[in-house]
Amino acid sequence: LEQTLDERNRELRNTVQELEFAISEQGERHLSDLQLEKLNTTQSLVIGMAKEISQPLGIAVTAVSTASNGISAILQLIDSEPRLSKQQLIGKLKDVEAAIGMNYDSLMSATDMLARFEAVNVGTGTDDAPSRFDITEFFSEFERAVKERIGCHQLVINAENHAVLLPRRVLWQVTLELVQNALEHGFTQGKCGVVTISAAAANNKLVMNVQDNGTGISDSHRARIFEPFYVACQKKHSLGLGLSVVQNLVKHVLKGKINCVEVPVGARFEMILPLEVSM
Repeated sequence: LEQTLDERNRELRNTVQELEFAISEQGERHLSDLQLEKLNTTQSLVIGMAKEISQPLGIAVTAVSTASNGISAILQLIDSEPRLSKQQLIGKLKDVEAAIGMNYDSLMSATDMLARFEAVNVGTGTDDAPSRFDITEFFSEFERAVKERIGCHQLVINAENHAVLLPRRVLWQVTLELVQNALEHGFTQGKCGVVTISAAAANNKLVMNVQDNGTGISDSHRARIFEPFYVACQKKHSLGLGLSVVQNLVKHVLKGKINCVEVPVGARFEMILPLEVSM
């Protein structure tokens, strides 16, 4: 009997060692996968940023070169033409002014891109402390604020009366970005549509939906919709950063989650947030 117990104990110890080894090996593989995912994400961000910012910087370099050549031409003209007319000088100066203006616009565009790129990594660095407010009053104020910018589109808000403790400015930014995304990408040019915001408390959570009745999002686009620099269709001034910023704000600041939900008509973004976020 003692021999049998010793054998059982040895088998048990061997089994425990095998399990510990398997768990350790699985943990190492998981860590390796996470590191690879971070590397791929970083690489995607760097490549995307380099691609987007190269255009305005290239224009700025060209504009500076044009302005420099224009100034040189003016100086040469002054030396060669003692009786240079005011009209000739003004014409040359306007060319330089146009080049400088182009340079300024391009550099401002690059600055805006860098600011939006920085916003992707919001983490927990926001200074918007949670405050208590009524969700219906919040959306009433939001509706009044965006009324002028939605044009011919209709904004419908269905919000239950409930108090929440959340970073108000961040919730405002997220909601505004989702509405703007619907207006810019959900409707074909010249077509008016409806964007509906709903908010209700369920199971100690705030469930928010922003839905439009526009063209919708395909399965392939929906799978990548939150990736930085990803755009379903190339549009001027669209960097593909808005929804990535939204996802980070929802996850890290509002402590919730957001999904792009498949619907028969249009596109719907669903957020599930806690009713209260601690300081």
